Amino acid sequence: MDLLDKYVAALELGGAAAGPPERAVYERRMDAAAQIGLAIRNKSAADLKRLIDQEERAQGWGFLAGSQGEAAEAALSKLVYRARMSGATFAA
Repeated sequence: MDLLDKYVAALELGGAAAGPPERAVYERRMDAAAQIGLAIRNKSAADLKRLIDQEERAQGWGFLAGSQGEAAEAALSKLVYRARMSGATFAA
């Protein structure tokens, strides 16, 4: 959860600094982060894999602008890497 917490913190900072159009993107990413947290707590490999894949795709489509966006993207990359390398998503 530590990496997820860092991702959420980066999203919160970015959302606070973002204008209204981009703030909506941050809010969608925060919602997705909450779902990822739920999948981790429920130990649902299938849900975790699906959600991680969705977030990774969202990141590839331009994702979040500015230094706050870069911080959120870096935190997500670490979370995705850890989830995949730990085997947490392999069972799905």
